[in-house]
Amino acid sequence: MEKQLPMWDEPAKMLTVREMADSEQPVPRLQKYGPKALSNTELLALLLGNPHQVQDASVLMASFDNLIGVAKANTVELKQCPGVGATVAARIQAAFELGERLIVERTYSDRPQVRTPSDAANLLMPEMSLLDQEQMRIVLLDTKNRVVTIHTVYQGSVNTAMIRVGELFREAIR
Repeated sequence: MEKQLPMWDEPAKMLTVREMADSEQPVPRLQKYGPKALSNTELLALLLGNPHQVQDASVLMASFDNLIGVAKANTVELKQCPGVGATVAARIQAAFELGERLIVERTYSDRPQVRTPSDAANLLMPEMSLLDQEQMRIVLLDTKNRVVTIHTVYQGSVNTAMIRVGELFREAIR
């Protein structure tokens, strides 16, 4: 039996928006069915905003392998793709940054409890998984193990972060 892919993983058609039927275009589909009905490529195409947006978004996704690759790409790398200039690259980076901030805000607004190391990892993973440099962070908790704040103590190189032990306690003592 062949496995059905979720709707957001289906490849987008290689047509320009003008060649698509009105009901197949990303904007009307988003308005009618909501953003979950669109593939990652179609959502990315909406950020590009040109007549060849679906084709260009397909090339962009293929160039960086997946959505995570696009999120990690810098402005220079994004601008090498067709249909992506400085403004569009900034728009793409802004969209991913807003997504990250939403995750962080949602996580911190609930004041989650951290009872195990995996709780701490799950709390920090969405934001830290896309970092280009190692960071040392401390998670300060109250007496009920709820997050009070998360503080970046040190930002290191690509694969190391060296820090004095005293630096770890500075923010907690404050």
